[in-house]
Amino acid sequence: MPPDGTAVLGGTFDILHRGHTSLLRFATQLSKRLIIGITSDTFAQKLRAREVRPLPDRLSTLKSFCGGLNTLCQIKFVVIDDELGPLRDDPTIEAVFLSTDLYLKASKIESERAKRGLPPVMVYYMSPVLAEDGLPISSTRIARGEIDKNGRLIGGGLGA
Repeated sequence: MPPDGTAVLGGTFDILHRGHTSLLRFATQLSKRLIIGITSDTFAQKLRAREVRPLPDRLSTLKSFCGGLNTLCQIKFVVIDDELGPLRDDPTIEAVFLSTDLYLKASKIESERAKRGLPPVMVYYMSPVLAEDGLPISSTRIARGEIDKNGRLIGGGLGA
């Protein structure tokens, strides 16, 4: 568990789905303070080949979900314009929450923090939440109409 410091996680949070909500619950259960970075519209478009909902809509949905969590964790939302966000220069951050598919990102975080003389962070990994077909739930798959927000297959079920 992170000590008394701050933890961080980030994402686009275009279509808030069970993978997102599981990670958010996990992070708020283990943290006293959590910074949630949400990508700016410009950064989101660089990351995604598809259209992404505008930042105010994504942020509103995220805040609404987090406001309903039964947690004592203090949550702060920040807009990020790069993949490191506040990890780049905030010395109070002691932990980061990542999906296991972002394993390589941890070494980049440590390298960038070391260059700036910042302390290393603990990395907490969470396995991606899988849909009925055994593949990760993602906003892209939901936008394509393959699955719903809970990972249920749309239009015919398994093997369709």
